[in-house]
Amino acid sequence: FQSRGSLFEAFWDRKRQTARARRQGVRFNEVVSRIANAASERQVLSVPVEMLDDGDLIEDANVLVSEHVLARYNSGRIAFFHEAFFDYAFARLWVSREESLVDFLLHDEQALFRRAQVRQILQHLYEREPDRFRTESEAVLTADNIRFHIKETVLAVLANLVTPTSADAELILQIAATRPRFEALLWSQLQRPQWFARFHEEGQISTWLDGRDEDMRNHALCMMISAVEEYPESIADLLGSHKT
Repeated sequence: FQSRGSLFEAFWDRKRQTARARRQGVRFNEVVSRIANAASERQVLSVPVEMLDDGDLIEDANVLVSEHVLARYNSGRIAFFHEAFFDYAFARLWVSREESLVDFLLHDEQALFRRAQVRQILQHLYEREPDRFRTESEAVLTADNIRFHIKETVLAVLANLVTPTSADAELILQIAATRPRFEALLWSQLQRPQWFARFHEEGQISTWLDGRDEDMRNHALCMMISAVEEYPESIADLLGSHKT
């Protein structure tokens, strides 16, 4: 598996098949959708089983409980077997909506509950629709009415990209050019070997070292420090070519 998302996708496909083998016509997607959307709207991890009365989905849900997709409690509530799978299920459902991430977040007060959902939505988009991933990320980071802790989550997702592309680097530069209030956090998050490698390949590290902007020189040096173990030869070449 290349990511947690690919693991959950395989789990989803497998459990849908085994649930249908256990009970013909089981409404897997409908049950998952009902519980995921209800949990998201209430910002809780479990919902009353009565949420499944409409459409008589309880028996279908019991099949998913038997397949360990869902967990049913004595308190009369039902939930996904793990919080991370709830986030994946909701993200998978969300990407089919005609709704932006900003619009989704503005439906309520943007509580801490939304952070895991935003993280999973963006990770899901990056694997499936990288252009939309960048569009949604930029929109959230540049919107004035999105709370800081949500933007912090988006920055963390960007910073943790395993192999950022030229388009990802361009997004970072576009965000930085707006001089956001979180600019210091943005650059500190990018002090990672993969981001040094990307900006070095783009020629930005050398440009920043040669430039007059002291802040950008410092950002370049910090990126170099973060990558010295992984890219010692590249850093030695940079230092050698920029001796004063």
